[in-house]
Amino acid sequence: MADATPGSKAGLRRVRIALAASLAVALVLATSIGPMWYQALVPTATQRAIHAGALRSVLVAHALVLLASSGAIGAAALASGRARRDGRRRPRWAVAALAAGVSGLMAVGLVEAGAAGYRAWIHRMPGLAMESAPGPDPATLTVLAVGESSALGEPYHPKISVAQMVAWKLGEVFPGRKVAVEFCAVGGMSLEGAHALLARVGRRPDVMVVCSGHNEFQARFSWERNTTYYLDDPLRPDPSRLADLARAISPLADVVLETVERQRVDVAPPPKATRTLIDVPCFTEPERASMVADFGRRLGAIAGACRRMGVVPVLVIPVGNDAGFDPSRSVLDSATPRGDRDRIAVEFQAIRDREADHPDEAIAGYRALLDRQPRFAEAHFRLARLAEARGDNVEARDRYHRARELDSMPMRCPDDFQDAYRVAAADNDSVVLIDSPKLFAGLSPRGLTSDHLLHDAQHPTLLGYMAQAQQVLDEMARRGSLNWPKGTPAPILDADACVAHFQIDRPAWTSVCGNVANFYRKIAYIRFDPRERLNLEQTWLKATAAIENGALPESLHLPGLGRRPTENPAADPRPVPPLPGPPIEANPASLTNEAGR
Repeated sequence: MADATPGSKAGLRRVRIALAASLAVALVLATSIGPMWYQALVPTATQRAIHAGALRSVLVAHALVLLASSGAIGAAALASGRARRDGRRRPRWAVAALAAGVSGLMAVGLVEAGAAGYRAWIHRMPGLAMESAPGPDPATLTVLAVGESSALGEPYHPKISVAQMVAWKLGEVFPGRKVAVEFCAVGGMSLEGAHALLARVGRRPDVMVVCSGHNEFQARFSWERNTTYYLDDPLRPDPSRLADLARAISPLADVVLETVERQRVDVAPPPKATRTLIDVPCFTEPERASMVADFGRRLGAIAGACRRMGVVPVLVIPVGNDAGFDPSRSVLDSATPRGDRDRIAVEFQAIRDREADHPDEAIAGYRALLDRQPRFAEAHFRLARLAEARGDNVEARDRYHRARELDSMPMRCPDDFQDAYRVAAADNDSVVLIDSPKLFAGLSPRGLTSDHLLHDAQHPTLLGYMAQAQQVLDEMARRGSLNWPKGTPAPILDADACVAHFQIDRPAWTSVCGNVANFYRKIAYIRFDPRERLNLEQTWLKATAAIENGALPESLHLPGLGRRPTENPAADPRPVPPLPGPPIEANPASLTNEAGR
């Protein structure tokens, strides 16, 4: 065949260039437009399932390469040994298998090293960009709020928060300066996530208000996460046990499984009770210890950076609703055999059935049960309710506290995380520490931190936020922070003035009630018995409707709602035992959770 003419060669070259350009354009469009269509057309739950499946496939492929490479090396070594004994040359396939096996193990090692580096990077202790930035504008006083939804002021956000109230009153103390409030906070975020966001903030504030700690578990673990807990769990292949083992020995497995778990964090449970009375923790003790240590390091790093920059660090310990929020998961001692777990579940139900008509017998029953099973959070909570009802506030306070601390899916900042704030303040005399649990206990009726100062499990009422902000102002005035004018007392926060200044009008109050109802709706079914949380959802939805129809918030006599303390401290939207609705089925199979085995 004759050679192609120069013209035909030039034409082919142009065709190849055109094809390459078309492919490049298609690739750009696919990477820029494709994700938008994917996000818009594929349901979020399906996206997460796809991502989780892809990540697990990577892990399976990695394990298969490891096994195949190890097998190839073993087979090559065995064949080489036999050939040496027989005086033969080593088979050619053995050489190839050895080379492939070594290459595979090197690839596995490189991937593991890369995963270890990536894990260290994503969990690093970042430096703050603002440390290298110029000092704050002397004409503007900036208050930066860092953390979770409590830092935002939920359920009042964007109207009001501790940072906004403090900034408002600082404007009165320093009338010649403008006052600005900025947020580096996201609802549901852990301190690690807030720290990563803070690291990118380039402008240096005058005051930094940090409030984080309620979400350390729920930001990492989904509502359905189980761990291997009870000692009599049979020694058989188990997803949680295999996952724990894989994460312990493989950085890649740790990164992949952590990512998969985080993909499931905000997936809502189905609208039915799927958990059980006797459950398993959502975390292991080593995981918790690591989280507490990391939390303390991050608080210390943030406070230390503030001291170096001359920024006033305000650490606000998150406060949880002890008396008004039931534990999400309860466990027994890990050495309790399955048969005893079944019997205790039935015994608990029998005691609970006696609460209404024979409260003294129920109290005695719960005490006897807790003498044998002191880790049983649900029993502590039920006993606390009965003690509160008969006026024994000392026992009620102790039992409510234990129920919170023993909750095996914590949604309220536990004591060890609270203590990290106190340690950070003790190590840094520039820290303004707001010990909210102590503050709220002193302001609460009968000393029981409950719905009177918290709308739900985590978020203070208007009066609760005001109490925190007032203490910030008092401490700053006492310390002379920001060159506080000598002889100038701390401004006093007044509820009527706050409502007027921040325009907390009827739409704002209806939004507050709707947000609280939404909170209870979202977390009702992570518990074995969702009825109380569903009752509270309905209570707050009715309050929303009533305010929309012209009712004043105070007229509804809901604890914590409005600008005045509740006139009747006994008024409570929580149902008094027994709870309405059908009794819980006293069936051991439905009351104990063997899912973690």
